[in-house]
Amino acid sequence: MILTPIIINILMFLFSFSSLSFGEWEKVTQTRDKVMTLYLDYKTLKKVDGYTLIWSLDDLSKKMNMVLSLTSLTTKLIVNCIK
Repeated sequence: MILTPIIINILMFLFSFSSLSFGEWEKVTQTRDKVMTLYLDYKTLKKVDGYTLIWSLDDLSKKMNMVLSLTSLTTKLIVNCIK
């Protein structure tokens, strides 16, 4: 089977994001109904141009999984911390 450029690009895209799930996630909080648990990877914390950047992981319960068809979600947070 010959891999077309489109298939190669899709595979490269998928593999580039697979490493996100291997961060050192620390539990931060959980919703009262236990539908979602929030984790942060403090090793990714950095300041860029006055903004704070960090990766977060939302671990979704089976109840939320049935609604969204997701088990987890990673997000790069960009925060403007104003005193």
